[in-house]
Amino acid sequence: MIICLCHGVSDREVKSLIEHGTTSVRDIGKKCHAGTDCGSCARTIRRLAQARRDRTPPRG
Repeated sequence: MIICLCHGVSDREVKSLIEHGTTSVRDIGKKCHAGTDCGSCARTIRRLAQARRDRTPPRG
């Protein structure tokens, strides 16, 4: 599914970046440009990143 219409970025691409450690909207934008134009996808990107953080057990 395309989540960034401005740059044609799919949820798969964003999820892949998140799984490899890129979890902020700003950093994801630097890598694939999602969230860098109109910003309407930023909420979705944040939600996907938060879901990943919620699944990751705390270190220590």
